Amino acid sequence: MATPIDRDSLSLGACYALAHAAQLLEDAAALYASKRASSSFHLAVMAREELGRFNLLSEQHHALPENHTVDAKEVVESLSSHTKKLRAGQSVVAVPMSRKAMTEWTAAIERNDEVTVHRISEENHERIDALRQAQANALHQRRLKAQYVDLNPHDGQWSRPSDITTNDASTLIRTVMVEIANVLIASQGNAWLHAALARAGAQRPDMGPFTHRIFARLAEGDA
Repeated sequence: MATPIDRDSLSLGACYALAHAAQLLEDAAALYASKRASSSFHLAVMAREELGRFNLLSEQHHALPENHTVDAKEVVESLSSHTKKLRAGQSVVAVPMSRKAMTEWTAAIERNDEVTVHRISEENHERIDALRQAQANALHQRRLKAQYVDLNPHDGQWSRPSDITTNDASTLIRTVMVEIANVLIASQGNAWLHAALARAGAQRPDMGPFTHRIFARLAEGDA
């Protein structure tokens, strides 16, 4: 038997996911402060995944017409892939450009060559899409290595969670913090999200205190 899920239920799930993403990242920063790099890295990956869940549920909320429903099994299936959620949660993507491309880009901007600027922008967007997929897959595998002791069948070497460095953890925590902060800023005027939070008896995480707590924990870990 189908279980109908309406727009209000989708928005409720989205608000739960956003709040959980912020909480997970604060937990990751707390573990970083305790010099637990691998565990903090693992939770930071989970935080990005929950942010991706928020983004995917937000899209479903907006796509579903008023007074329509979707089967709960379809919603669950749409959220089952770890890499899909990681890709949806990632908004910060480093796209290195060659010296030649950067020179062309700069020159086009200086001469107000909109055609060339648009072409290079489109090329960069294509590279970003490809990178996000590859990085989501790679991050999921690194998350597994941060969780477990495992044997590489190709070289017979054991991987250990301690192979995750403090720099790995710090870089990811800072990046995901920016991704969550951007969503918190962008969602300030979202009436549907505020309504969902009110129904849940919860508050939207406050971007300022959230980032302050993360930075404070990172500083503790670096001391």
